[in-house]
Amino acid sequence: MLLELHLCGPKGEGQRQLLDRALAMTQLDNQFVIEAMLRDGRDVPDLVDDIPGLRYRPPTRAEAATEKERMFGMRKMLETKQFSCHDAAAYEAAVLSKKYGVPAQAFVQQLRGRGLWHGVYRSQQHGIVDPVARFLAKQGRGDYQWEAARA
Repeated sequence: MLLELHLCGPKGEGQRQLLDRALAMTQLDNQFVIEAMLRDGRDVPDLVDDIPGLRYRPPTRAEAATEKERMFGMRKMLETKQFSCHDAAAYEAAVLSKKYGVPAQAFVQQLRGRGLWHGVYRSQQHGIVDPVARFLAKQGRGDYQWEAARA
């Protein structure tokens, strides 16, 4: 399903709440897929790092300057072989919730001094997890918070 929303919430706290809800919907969609895969005996990788051929694709500077946000569920990530911070957060939170029964929640936090939102997730067991920071650090890539700023 492709869902396009045209929201007019205010920048700041209103925008954060709307993005959090969109991430919750993406996480729920992932949970449905993961649950079906597990019932079918299929492998579900724990981390985006464990999905072969997947690459991080942040928004470009031009995309980040617009009011558009793209969020992909698991299926679209696998089709395009790419993910953003939002996609990774919603995926990994869904895996924790469905595969391991650990309550987790994807959400956004503002990047300091940049006015941009970044997807992460939290669970009581793991605290706040930034899948993009971990993914890029494993590859030895420098600016893990907003690599797009260099693009």
